[in-house]
Amino acid sequence: MFLAVLYLWVGLGVVLVYHRVLTHKAAQLKKPLLYLLVLGGLPAGVPIQWVGHHRFHHGVSDQPQDGHSPVQYGFWRALTGWYLERPSTALAIVYAFAGPGRLLFDAWWRPRSSKIHDHLAADIAADPFLRWVSQPLPYAGGLLLLFGMTFGLAVVGWGLTGAAAMYVFYVFMYWGGDLINAAGHGEGARHFRTKDHSRNPGWLAVITLGDGLHNSHHAFPNSIRNDYCRHQWDGAYGACRLFEKMGWAHHLRVPAPEKVQQKVLDGISLKSPFAISEGSMVSKISLEIV
Repeated sequence: MFLAVLYLWVGLGVVLVYHRVLTHKAAQLKKPLLYLLVLGGLPAGVPIQWVGHHRFHHGVSDQPQDGHSPVQYGFWRALTGWYLERPSTALAIVYAFAGPGRLLFDAWWRPRSSKIHDHLAADIAADPFLRWVSQPLPYAGGLLLLFGMTFGLAVVGWGLTGAAAMYVFYVFMYWGGDLINAAGHGEGARHFRTKDHSRNPGWLAVITLGDGLHNSHHAFPNSIRNDYCRHQWDGAYGACRLFEKMGWAHHLRVPAPEKVQQKVLDGISLKSPFAISEGSMVSKISLEIV
């Protein structure tokens, strides 16, 4: 139960808030919920840098300027090497398996790493809380507090078993997010026409709350949902729909059904809401062409 709650907090912080809400403006959340989930997403990186870098990625996806494209630079560079800004595969492998040690290293490194795309996140820097938590000392404090709370509680509550479980948890958590680039641009099915090599590995979607549906995301980047096709699951979208019903989220953006139909590849079956009818689920939320 402890690990499940932690996984949802971190996962929704990164997938729903960092990625879809802050970067792509796919929905709006009430500020207390937004900031709570931002704190959970801190292991992914500094909010301003994360948003700026990801927006740049969408502009140059799988081109030579895209520093974490496996098509251009191989698996390990796409997985973790680009964080370190070093060409060493050995360092990328060590970093990939560092588990909770990444929290300690990143507390110092991430606020001091590349800021060349920060200008693309001026809207994030304009928010006082997001600007504050993106500064080196608050960011480091947040990661160290997260490390102490999670690893410390695990050790106190379960001893060496808890320590081992937390190591495995953090390796699994980090690999889930990192594989979205490393596997999501090379492995799995393509359901939509895009200008890059993005793919939809279904297994990755399950462990990343829907962000593994990467081809769907690149086809409609400003959409709150990724699960347009049958037999797909998008946990972050489901959570945002729940937040909407509770009055904590609003202005959810999804593509108009005709836009989805225009990009879908031949032979792909879409979910029924995209063969839209009056009164369907999609017609009840904010429909915007993206």
